[in-house]
Amino acid sequence: MHGLSKSIWKSAKLDTKKHELVLEAFSKYLRMDFQYEATGKILVITVQGNGPAFIEFDNLNSTHTLKFKPVNNKGKTFWTVTDYTTEINPGAMRSKLPNLLKGNQLASDQLSEFLNTDWKLFWAQIKGPGEESYGQIVKSMAQRVFDQIPIADIFKNIEN
Repeated sequence: MHGLSKSIWKSAKLDTKKHELVLEAFSKYLRMDFQYEATGKILVITVQGNGPAFIEFDNLNSTHTLKFKPVNNKGKTFWTVTDYTTEINPGAMRSKLPNLLKGNQLASDQLSEFLNTDWKLFWAQIKGPGEESYGQIVKSMAQRVFDQIPIADIFKNIEN
């Protein structure tokens, strides 16, 4: 993932009774490189392919909802992330999914061009799995922080 470190956190709402943190962020540019495997349909086109791929977002607004369980360790409170969901709303999106129509590179390239031209329609098709994958990545990063730093050191006005 590229560009995440330049994201701006617009708001944070912590509810210690519900054990929930809701964050809103803005990323001018975000790129995810990954290995993909696709079998199914995009719109009405049957796809079957795999390989290296990327998705780039511009002007991405996102909402992150983190649910946690406080855990006491040696008199200090840490968080265990129990659930992490995200909602992603891009201003623009580009992708490269080579070999989407296995064995027909020309048709794969044409489909990729179409998906980039009508990216909103494509994003609507992959939004659920895309948000889930993004959420898993960010959840693991958040958990590394919460495993190492007591919550009172992150949020100064919170009690252990």
